[in-house]
Amino acid sequence: MGHTVLDPSLRFVDLAAGETMQYLRAALAPVAKQLGVADIDLSVVTGPQRRLTQEIARSIHDQRDRNGRPRFAGIRYLSRLNGEWECWAVFDDRMRHVAGCPGLPTSIPRDDADLIEVARQFNLTIEVNARRGNYLRP
Repeated sequence: MGHTVLDPSLRFVDLAAGETMQYLRAALAPVAKQLGVADIDLSVVTGPQRRLTQEIARSIHDQRDRNGRPRFAGIRYLSRLNGEWECWAVFDDRMRHVAGCPGLPTSIPRDDADLIEVARQFNLTIEVNARRGNYLRP
């Protein structure tokens, strides 16, 4: 597919860290209440409540240091589908690559073995060409 090495100075928020959870509980209490979420904990943060997870990402993305620079490049969390899967969400406007390393690919080929395997595991359909109704169903 492709690979890169991110600039080691980039900082990420660990959603499983206690201080992160305390920040989120305070900062997003009004949003949680509006969504009917009684308390923000790790199960809620990594759960399927899309609106809340979007608000969490936005809250972290928008944080600035005293000089007005972004504080974080992204978020680290464990997948709710498999606790052994560590996920890293990199804010696209914060990505910085180490010089000499290629960037990320612009697209994934439809016959990529890893893509097909993941689609098979999760019973997903791969859209090949929606206009023509072409789909892969591994």
